[in-house]
Amino acid sequence: MSKKNQGGLLQRLRGGPDNPDAVRVALKTLRLEVPPEQLGILVAALRRTKPRFMHKYGAMGKQRFADLCWERPLIPLALKDELAFAAAWLCPYSQGINLFLRKADLLQTYFLKGELETAAAGVRSVIETMGWSFWATELEFGLLQLLYGDDVRKTHSQRLRESARPRLASLVAQVINDRNDSLISLESFVSKCNDIFPRLGLEKTTEEYLSYRASGRISDLPESMANILATDIFNSLPDYYESFVDACASVAIYSKERATRSAALDATDQLCKAGFSDHRLAKIRTMLGSVDVNSYEQGEGESVQHLNKLKVLLLGGDVELSAEFMDEYASGTTLSSIASDIRAISTSSLKAENEITRLTKLGATFGVLVLASPSPILGPINMQIYFRVTSYPPGSV
Repeated sequence: MSKKNQGGLLQRLRGGPDNPDAVRVALKTLRLEVPPEQLGILVAALRRTKPRFMHKYGAMGKQRFADLCWERPLIPLALKDELAFAAAWLCPYSQGINLFLRKADLLQTYFLKGELETAAAGVRSVIETMGWSFWATELEFGLLQLLYGDDVRKTHSQRLRESARPRLASLVAQVINDRNDSLISLESFVSKCNDIFPRLGLEKTTEEYLSYRASGRISDLPESMANILATDIFNSLPDYYESFVDACASVAIYSKERATRSAALDATDQLCKAGFSDHRLAKIRTMLGSVDVNSYEQGEGESVQHLNKLKVLLLGGDVELSAEFMDEYASGTTLSSIASDIRAISTSSLKAENEITRLTKLGATFGVLVLASPSPILGPINMQIYFRVTSYPPGSV
């Protein structure tokens, strides 16, 4: 970007109001006006001229649950441009996101070992120290259901819904609550959402976001992930970051567009260079075509055969291989149970309806956890990408 264009952006931003709400409205217009290659400069100009705005929307969480999804989303750009914008926005926050990822890794360990009370206490600590996010909200609902059953989960849901009513967060709480109901199968829940959401009179972007929070299923993958990014930017940093990872994984799995795949690869590269310690970024880069294993923290010298196995595993194309990896890493009650279900599906897929139901619902509820080895080359099934990004009708696992 030329100094003249950069100076023009700075001047426009400096001349506008400092109120974060007014800046947010101006940002909607500016994102549509500037050329895609200047989106990173736009974010840099915001940091220089609107610190109050960046402080508000660069937070690890909201003070209240009701504040989630309070702001109207940005007008979505093409996915390749949303990824470029997200990378520019997220890069300075490596320290905060890495802290979040370490906490998530610890919660994952508790969950896989079956130490659910400790995991639930850890989620509550995340909310109290970092603030509210949908990431933590989904985990808390799932753990309360596993630990205490329907009554406690319903009471928790009612408290959140009443605190947020009439805001959109109240509806999201209801959706997450229904998904965790022990009497409702995941397919029935998804069918109910598909029937009810169009009747609510919501904007398309909002309806799609509800579907994403409900089950991870959205239409027109991967391009529709642009709507999710344009919404989560005003929630918490963990929500925005996790949606960014989902979006890049969706591109790696579904997109054949060279420009979109290139944008996803460039965006993940930027975050890796900025110091983000997330092995999923390395996995996604591998799927997008980067096989520079020497740049990874682990996995140097692994064979091309292992890379091919990784791609098969993340694409969900080989259940037996998934079970094999699970057996290797099974070290706790939860992980052992997952491995057992996968083995049952792999040996008798037509008779494993209960196992498929358990796995798909577990994936929809706990897909916010990474559930994968730190190794970018080898590791057990990555449930986040396997369940949350891909669709999973019965029989397709």
